[in-house]
Formats: sequence, C-alpha cells, structure tokens
Amino acid sequence: MRKLGLIINPIAGMGGQVGLKGTDGTEILKQAISLGAIPSATQKAERCLRLLVLESDICWLTAEGAMGEDLLRTFGQSPHILYPIDRKETTAADTQRTAELMKDAGVELILFAGGDGTARNIVAVVGTDVPVIGIPAGVKICSPVFGKTPEATGQLLNRWLKRTEPQTILREVLDLDEALVRQDRIETDLFGYLRVPAEPDYVQNRKAPTPLSERDSQMAIALDILDELPKDYLCIVGPGSTTSALLQMLGLPMTLMGVDVIKNGELIAKDCAEADLLRLLETNPAWLVLTPTGGQGYLLGRGNQQISAKVLKRLTVADLKIVATQEKLISLESRPLLIDTGDADVDNYYSGYYRAKTGYHNEMMVKVKGPLNR
Repeated sequence: MRKLGLIINPIAGMGGQVGLKGTDGTEILKQAISLGAIPSATQKAERCLRLLVLESDICWLTAEGAMGEDLLRTFGQSPHILYPIDRKETTAADTQRTAELMKDAGVELILFAGGDGTARNIVAVVGTDVPVIGIPAGVKICSPVFGKTPEATGQLLNRWLKRTEPQTILREVLDLDEALVRQDRIETDLFGYLRVPAEPDYVQNRKAPTPLSERDSQMAIALDILDELPKDYLCIVGPGSTTSALLQMLGLPMTLMGVDVIKNGELIAKDCAEADLLRLLETNPAWLVLTPTGGQGYLLGRGNQQISAKVLKRLTVADLKIVATQEKLISLESRPLLIDTGDADVDNYYSGYYRAKTGYHNEMMVKVKGPLNR
C-alpha cells in the first residue's frame, strides 16, 4: 500500500475573512471567531480531493476529526488515525505532532491544507525528510510549497502517483510577522526548506516581493555548502559575514576578519596564518570558501593574504567555492571578481567562470579575473 498523509489546519484562513491578516495565535483565533469568521480550509481541501484519483492501493494517514479524518470519510476512504484529538479547537502543536508521526510512519508524501504558518509547523518537525505539498487555504501564502489552486494540487498529486520515480526540489518556507503586518510593516523571514514535487506548472512561485534579510540569505548559503561538503574534507573559511555564517550554523566560534578551518562539523584551526594552512593541506583535501568584498569585488589579495599563492597551489579550481548574496553580486553591476595574489600563474589558473552560491541550491554565474586578464 502507498502511504499518504493528510493534515488540515481547520482554522487556516479564518483571520483573513475578518481583516486580521492571519490566524496565528489563540487570541487572534478567538477574535476572528467573535467577528464572525467561519472555517474554510476543509472546503478547499475538498476541492483538491475532488480532482484526485483515489486509488484503492492508497492508505491515508491523518489526525482525528476536522484535521483530516472527517473529509476523507466523505470520499469513502477509511484512514488510519495517527493522532487522536479530544477537543474541538486545534493548535500548531497538533499539526506538528501529526506531521512528526507521519514522518515516523514512513509516508510517501504529506498533503496539507493551510498557509505559511502551517508550513512553518511542518518544516519544524519534518525538514526535508518527507516530500510535501500544500493546499492553499491560509491568509499568508508566500512560500513556494503550495499548489497554485486546490484543484492544481489535486492534479499535481495525480501526476505524482503515476510517476515511477517522482522528482522533488527544495523550496523555501517563508512567513510574515503578523503583528508587524497589522502595523503596515512587511518583514519576511526564512524558516527552512521543504521538499516539494518538481512540477513547476502546478506549484506556485515564491511571492514577490518577499525580501529575505541578508542574514537569512547568508544562512541559506551556509546550509547549501555544509550539505554538499564531502566528509573528511577541510573547509577553509575566508573572511566576511557571508562565509562566517558557516560557523554560526554549526554553533562554532568565528573570526570575522580572519581565516578559520572546520572539518566534519568541528573547528580545528582558528584565525590561521599561511603556515597553518600549508600544514593542514599537507594531509587533507579541502574546499576554500570565499566571498568577494562588497562594492570592490576582490576575491583574493585584499584582506585574506594568508590564503597566498602557495596555499592556492595546493588546491584546484574545483576546490574554490564562491559565496555571495544576490544583492552583493548585483551591486557589482556585472563587473568580474578580482584576484591579485602576486603570482601571475596562480592568478591565470584561477581566472574563469564560476557558479557562485547565492542561496540554497541557487547560483549565479560570475567571472573571476586576475590583473593581467581581460
């Protein structure tokens, strides 16, 4: 039997009906109900399931009552109840616990009805371990983890179930601070990534504009590097706030304007000199993670002279990983990144085109050149 999970956040969207900008928090829910808001998430989930071909070999896992059981039974399904609920009102904790139980039960995919707040609840316990897709039913739908409409979500799931090897991609979970929205201030935060079906015709794009803070972008870049860094490799971390996010993510002390080295998640050398790097590179393969100087675009030769030509000769072009926020690269107005090590042969060797990491699985092509290269 193929196991699918269904989570409905019954209160999703209620705050929007009465102008409350969302339904996060018990007090806001009470206010929404007092103003006459009525639940609508179940109806949107029903629109999705109407388009879904409910095969007999699907075992649905869900929570009791309005969180999924009731709707599935109206479609003639006999779901397995993972999470019993003995009260009328549900909470974020109920969503999280249900999602956690689904992950533990090995579901193939989690279908959820809600908004960005519900996506936040799910990413907190599921992460990227289980594919998910959202039925848009909340007030805030900034995250690109939802189908374009409830009907599109149903069609997407039909395609998923027909594919022998369905593909997924990672997409951001974004959310607005509702309290600030009520003050006419828009601040979008990044809460993680969910794995969604790779079906761009059915999944909505990220809402624009949804500017991430510079810190959020830096942390997303750090996550990408750490996910891809081979085991037992050194990670030589150059100066800068973008690169230092690597150590912040691991909870390690950092040298903002120096060069640190990590290996398998541990800090093995701090504020290194050239001699320290040469010694470490005698017996270890390594990645060199650098970010260009803002406004100037220098990658090597300005503020990181300890990463000398001698050090670079022990590495290869493939070992150089360039990281920068999109804003930093855009501010350079397509100018190349610069290297000036004092060794023309090294400068020539490292000149060329690179894929700079600008986010989690996001890249931009950049040109790197030495002082003698055009």
